[in-house]
Amino acid sequence: MSANGIGGKTTDKLLRRFDGEIIQVIEDRDVDRLCEHGDISKAAAEIICRNWHWQAGKAQFISFMNNVLKGVKLATRAELISIGKKAYQYYGAKTERKLKEDPYRIWSFSSFKDAEILANALQVKCDDERRLICAVEETLYKQLDTGSTRSTPEVFTKELEKLVGGELVIKALYAATKESEKEWPRLITTVPQDQALTDIEKIYARHFALPASVIMESYVKEQLLGRIKKGIPNIQATDKELQEYQIIGGYPLSLDQQLAVKTVLLNAVTCVSGGAGTGKTSVLYCVHEIITKAGREVLQVALSGKASRRLAQQTERDATTIEKLLRKVENEPDYLSQFSSPLVLIDEASMVDLHTMYRLLSILDGTPARLVFVGDWAQLPPVGSGLIYHQLMKSQIVPKVELTQNFRSVKEINLAANAIKEGKPFERCKTVNIIQCDDLEGMKKIAKREYEWNLSAESVHVIAARIRTVADINIRLHESIAATRKVVPCAPQFRATDVVVYKSNNQELGIVNGSTGVVIGGDENTINIKFDIEGIVHIPKDEIIKEKDGEYLLQHGYALTCHSAQGSEFDVVIVVVEDTPMVECSWLYTALTRAKRKVILITTENGIQNVVDRGFKAHQLNVGFHL
Repeated sequence: MSANGIGGKTTDKLLRRFDGEIIQVIEDRDVDRLCEHGDISKAAAEIICRNWHWQAGKAQFISFMNNVLKGVKLATRAELISIGKKAYQYYGAKTERKLKEDPYRIWSFSSFKDAEILANALQVKCDDERRLICAVEETLYKQLDTGSTRSTPEVFTKELEKLVGGELVIKALYAATKESEKEWPRLITTVPQDQALTDIEKIYARHFALPASVIMESYVKEQLLGRIKKGIPNIQATDKELQEYQIIGGYPLSLDQQLAVKTVLLNAVTCVSGGAGTGKTSVLYCVHEIITKAGREVLQVALSGKASRRLAQQTERDATTIEKLLRKVENEPDYLSQFSSPLVLIDEASMVDLHTMYRLLSILDGTPARLVFVGDWAQLPPVGSGLIYHQLMKSQIVPKVELTQNFRSVKEINLAANAIKEGKPFERCKTVNIIQCDDLEGMKKIAKREYEWNLSAESVHVIAARIRTVADINIRLHESIAATRKVVPCAPQFRATDVVVYKSNNQELGIVNGSTGVVIGGDENTINIKFDIEGIVHIPKDEIIKEKDGEYLLQHGYALTCHSAQGSEFDVVIVVVEDTPMVECSWLYTALTRAKRKVILITTENGIQNVVDRGFKAHQLNVGFHL
């Protein structure tokens, strides 16, 4: 009975006392008899009965699955039974009945393909509404993977055809529409307003979405709209104060920067937008000073550990990741009550997806916070589904300021960045060089050559789209640049002067996912890295590789993916522009704007034009959040 949470001694007592009756007593759930002699507590007796029936029910369910799937190959049957056990964890004793009612319920724990096998075994017909509705759900989940939170049949029909066949597409759409009219629907549709459309046209004009996405988008809209309508007490800063304010280095704020500061101080929700080097940090620094002098607090958050670390460095104030703040509030529910009316500054806001924003606003619900979204709409969109920052930038009711004057990068880099924003090609020049190759192998060779030629720069990195390309270039540069350097004993794949990147947040070491640096030495137990932001860190041998899966936490960092490079800046950037769908305008814009002095774009024929033609991914997503 140890599997039921009861120790061996207690089990022996029960077996001696009840002899052959013990099973019947448990089957009858006779808790009083089990504990009448004081051998076990009532709570323990209840656990025994509950777990016994749970395991018995599970065995009965497995028998049901074996019987239903007896005509299915053994390997497939074993896989489906394993999936069925997951369903049993959710439905319990009702699982068999639930799957008989709708075998496609098992899709929630696996795939449409697996659900089809079970449904066929239960003799569900091809045109059964349960099958058709599940197929529409499957296509909508695939749309979520692309970033869209809703979709029209025009977009997902081909995918739906693959699942149900062309002759059943219309019937599937009607079944899904009918499902959306229920009190607790499995999907939601938005009815088109155009009354002149025919019934078929109305079906194809509808937006189909999953309930979770609609609920989250509605909540985010309600929260932000409520804050905007309610307003927030103004914090005053005179024109004279802003004109005389000096940022680090003794420079005054530009007129746009002064406007941005005022906008933040006067509104409950604000967007500050601008490319790399346009002075967003100076705005934040000034806002910080004014807010704290007024006796208010500032909470700075960013999506990634790297972005939060850079934000803290630039503003000289604490910053954390959104995830860390969420965990803090989960562990300390009253944590935010110490802040009377905080300014919550969300950096790299263009990367924040719907689910993350929903969670963040949930913990701020009821807090009279001033929200400031800081980012650049042209940079990489969220990895997860949904768009928030991009939609706020389009809104007519959200106060916003876009900073355009660049204080950091050379003029030609800014011109090229603006051309990408406008969907136009740009000309090569001395500081924006374009090198054309025949194939990817040639691009890798030239990337290596250009890196070696620019070693005198204070900082130089290669940026590429695919992990395999990044890894290959890193190997070549390691072998070329560090081949004669001293090997680090505890990590012989690294040598002194190797450029590296750490791929995990490590609070004890004080480094974050994306921290870059240079190997300066090491011994049998540690490797010593001089990180760009964190300084010298001694990384123990057991923090170099993940024990579970053997993944290297410390990797060569001569070349980086664009996501790893986002939030960083380098003197020279070498961009390998692979001609692949994932390399679109936001990718190229983000990679190019990492450079302060010089950018070298390596591409194949028409590669850059193809990127421009693909446009911005964010513009192609279909989302339900609008303000």
